[in-house]
Amino acid sequence: MLHQLLIPAAIPHFLNIHCPDDIMGADRLFWRHGKHGHFSIKSAYNKLCEPNWNPHNSKWLLIWRLPVLECVRHFLWLSVNDILLSNLGRYHRSFTADPSCSVYGASEESCLHILHDYLITRELWATLLQRQ
Repeated sequence: MLHQLLIPAAIPHFLNIHCPDDIMGADRLFWRHGKHGHFSIKSAYNKLCEPNWNPHNSKWLLIWRLPVLECVRHFLWLSVNDILLSNLGRYHRSFTADPSCSVYGASEESCLHILHDYLITRELWATLLQRQ
């Protein structure tokens, strides 16, 4: 059934997950980033912000000081940190077997490729820059 749902590269990862048995004891939840293994919103938020927060990073300050909607700031932050899920990102997470761009056939569909090389995004950038 896994072969029908997943790409071949992802299947070994799922097969390595073993069900709990009596010898190993009862299955239980454990959040290694929380106090005593317990999940909290605070611990999840701290974990999410940990690798990305740098108050002295000029990119961070530039983005968050822009006089734009919060959703635009968030999109720019995701773009700058290369977190938007491009085909290359899906490839690294074993969601696809091919990291190439399906639109232009580039070797890798990265965030930079999407935001810079696509004709529609070039036109968008040109329009935005003309308005300023």
